[in-house]
Amino acid sequence: MAWRGQLSRNLKELRILLCQTSPASSSTRAFVEKNYKELKTLNPKLPILIRESRGIEPQLWARYGMYSLTHFYQRIGQCSFAAAPHWDYSH
Repeated sequence: MAWRGQLSRNLKELRILLCQTSPASSSTRAFVEKNYKELKTLNPKLPILIRESRGIEPQLWARYGMYSLTHFYQRIGQCSFAAAPHWDYSH
């Protein structure tokens, strides 16, 4: 997907929070396992932080300059999680 190489143009930090074992975080874990290496290769200077904590609800934090956007995920598919970076809150 073309957007993957463009993340670092407006995005200052991407943070993914998930539980190592809970079913609610399974699609988030799958997304990280499948896509982290490619995202980091295409955006080497972009901080992509993966934070694991027992029992936490899956979350995606995107920081655009002084603004940040948080989205909570619970029992959604990987395709929905992958669509989240398309949000543009760079204003």
